[in-house]
Amino acid sequence: MKKLLLFLLILLITPPILASCGDQPADPPVSDTVSDTNDAPDGGIAGPSFPEELSYDYDLSGYISLPEHHGLVLHVKLLTVSDGDVDAVIENELAAAGTSVEVRDRPADYGDTVTYDVTGTRRDTGGEIDRGTGRTAVIGSGAYLEGFADHLIGAAVGDVVEFEYVYPADHYDPSLAGITADFKVTVTDIRLVTPAELTDAFAASLGIEGVSDVTSYRDHIRAVMQDNADAENEQTLRDAVYEILDGGSTVLKWPEREWEYYKGICDKTADTYASISGITREAYILQTYGSAEAYGAYVEEYCEKYVKRDLIAFSISREYGVSVDRAEYERELRYGYEKYGASYGAESISEFEKMFSFDLTSGLLLASALNAVAAEAVVG
Repeated sequence: MKKLLLFLLILLITPPILASCGDQPADPPVSDTVSDTNDAPDGGIAGPSFPEELSYDYDLSGYISLPEHHGLVLHVKLLTVSDGDVDAVIENELAAAGTSVEVRDRPADYGDTVTYDVTGTRRDTGGEIDRGTGRTAVIGSGAYLEGFADHLIGAAVGDVVEFEYVYPADHYDPSLAGITADFKVTVTDIRLVTPAELTDAFAASLGIEGVSDVTSYRDHIRAVMQDNADAENEQTLRDAVYEILDGGSTVLKWPEREWEYYKGICDKTADTYASISGITREAYILQTYGSAEAYGAYVEEYCEKYVKRDLIAFSISREYGVSVDRAEYERELRYGYEKYGASYGAESISEFEKMFSFDLTSGLLLASALNAVAAEAVVG
C-alpha cells in the first residue's frame, strides 16, 4: 500500500489554524473538483469539501497564466531498491531478533552495535542537517551510511567522537549528495550482538501474512521498501512540478472573495492568540510582528501564497479532469485521526474532520493535479 499521508503529515506539524479560526459551513457545497463516490456518511465522515468562499466556481483564466506544463523534463533523482538495500534491512532485522551482551571491558570494534546521540552540521553552510538520540549502528555495516559507524571504532561508552564525513555522491537525498559534514557523536552503549539466523523457520515465525520462508520474506521486505520508494518518488515529482508551476505562473489579478477568506484566517488567528494572552489584537500584533505594517506584509504574503496555490490546483485539476477521491480522503483522514486525533483533542473522527477537512481536501486536490502533470513529464 502506498503511503498517502504526505500533505496531512506536513499539516499536522503546525497548529490547526484553519480549524481554530476558519469558519466552515456544516454542509459545504461539493465543487467539480470533489469526487463524492460515496453519498452515505461512513463513521461520521462527511467527505471532502471546500468552504463556499474557496470554491473558485468561475473561469480562472483571467486570474492566472500558467507556464507550459505538458511534457516537462524534470531533473530529479528517483529512489531505487537494490539487493544490497534489502540485505541491509534484513541484517538489521536479524540483529534486532538476536541476542546481545553489553560490552564493558573494551572499546567498540567491528561488528559491535553502538548506541549514540548525534548532531551533524554542513561544512559549506554551517546549517544543521542531523540531530538525534538513541541511534544505533553496526560498525562495519553500511545499513545507515557507508563508513559512518567506522569512526566509532575505539570509542568507549561516554566518549565524544568528532569527525568529518563526506556523503556518497549517489546519496538518495540530492541536497546531501557529495557534501562534507562535521559530526559530533556521544557513545551511550556498546553491545556485541549475535544475530538470529536467516532460515525458513525464522521467516515463518515473524507472523507476516504471506511469509512462510526466506524467499517470501525477502519478497515482502522488497515490496515494502518499493512502496516507500514509490511514495517518495511521487512526492519528488510533485515537488519538481510545483516548483515549475509556481515559479512560472503569473497572477493576473487576485480574486477578492478568496483573498478575504485567507485574510480572515490571519485576523481570526491574531484574535485567538490575543484573547489567550489577555490583550487586544493591536497589542498582540505589535508584540508579535513589531508593527501594523509588518503584520500587513505578513498577511499579504500569506494570502498570495495560498491563493496562488489554489489557482494553480483548481486550474490544473479542471484542465486534466482530476478530483479528490472520497476513498483516498477517508484513508488519509482515518490515519490522521488514529495517529494524531488525541493530540488535537478530537474526541471523534467527525470532530477531527471539522478541524482538517479543508486542509486535507486542498492537499489532495493539489496532489492529484500535480500527479496529472507529472504523468506526462520525462525524468531527465
